[in-house]
Amino acid sequence: MNRKQRVLTVIALIAFAVIGAFHYLDWPPITFFREHTIPYTAWEETTWAEANQKRSFYGHPEHPEIYFQDAIKQQVAIIKHERAVAEKRWHDYLEQRKARGDPWDPDKFDAEAFLLQPPPPSYFRGRAETPPDDAKAWIPREKVWVGKPVWSPQLRLADQPAIADVRMPWFMLGVIYAGSFFLLADRKEKR
Repeated sequence: MNRKQRVLTVIALIAFAVIGAFHYLDWPPITFFREHTIPYTAWEETTWAEANQKRSFYGHPEHPEIYFQDAIKQQVAIIKHERAVAEKRWHDYLEQRKARGDPWDPDKFDAEAFLLQPPPPSYFRGRAETPPDDAKAWIPREKVWVGKPVWSPQLRLADQPAIADVRMPWFMLGVIYAGSFFLLADRKEKR
């Protein structure tokens, strides 16, 4: 075996190993992962109006109402109380008119009755869907990494490798190697 054949053999062995390795690795075969750091979510206290303005900016969630559930429950309780008070006031007013002998006629306009009449249910339902603008809640702003990053290489093993079938590349490599090996052999002089 001469020098050219030795070089050819080394190259063929390297190619053989690379083809076999890429049968199990993805591309790129090495990635760098950040270690010695932990994810940390930064929170900020904001109002409902500010959260709606920042809904799609600064890492705010698309649905900030998730974080205002307590404010919405409190708003619903207040609205239920307001509605009950308004309906009781209206009921008492109708009883007083009936006692005076002046019952309320819904077909006739009455300024006093118009002012005391409770709002329709849709008014209360619309207010109950969202908290008040000044309601405050803590909302996640962004995720940051805490700690000193250390980049460490790791091999990427893949379900879909870079070279799925190694039989044909290895066969072609063997044919090319055998042919080149004999072509690079020293020629013997004829006697």
